[in-house]
Amino acid sequence: MNSDQDEFNAAVNPTGDYLAFGSVREDGPGGGDLYISHRGKNGVWGKAQLLGPEINTERLDFSPFFDPGGEVLWFTSTRMGSKSTFQGGLRDIRKTSRAAGNGQGDLYRVRIDLETLLPE
Repeated sequence: MNSDQDEFNAAVNPTGDYLAFGSVREDGPGGGDLYISHRGKNGVWGKAQLLGPEINTERLDFSPFFDPGGEVLWFTSTRMGSKSTFQGGLRDIRKTSRAAGNGQGDLYRVRIDLETLLPE
């Protein structure tokens, strides 16, 4: 699962079967993306797979961690929302700059079914 690129922010799910981590690789949409690897019954970690577009963007996606049940993946992203921070007057700019999707890094969560994501 290691590459000659940067890998960072590794997180193992509660059962120890899956490892999510960030990396900067050519197959991702950019910035830094999240990958996942499954540890087989033989204890060997499988090839890392890029997580889908609901998680990875062209911006930096990083710091994954699993909820205690292992069904929810939390992560941080510097993705931008649909509204520019520079639209409108000063009041709108302040409101937008404090909201999610402002490009400064927000916390996201997504339900994942690990068994269908990376079957053995």
